[in-house]
Amino acid sequence: MCSQFTGSYSYSGFRSCIAVNPWDTRNTANAIYQALTMEDDEAFSRWDVSNFVRLNLFFAYAIGRT
Repeated sequence: MCSQFTGSYSYSGFRSCIAVNPWDTRNTANAIYQALTMEDDEAFSRWDVSNFVRLNLFFAYAIGRT
């Protein structure tokens, strides 16, 4: 899950996240339910965002690994 208001949500690597508007409590609750009840295959395919984060950390840029 990622807030629609975070700067990171605008990056394409985070499009697999479940977008939430934290001010909309009903839809945030629905998003939590969706995250908790999704099939394993979908959860694993969405988990690929961790790869995006690991490869695009500022530290990786700082040490020249990109």
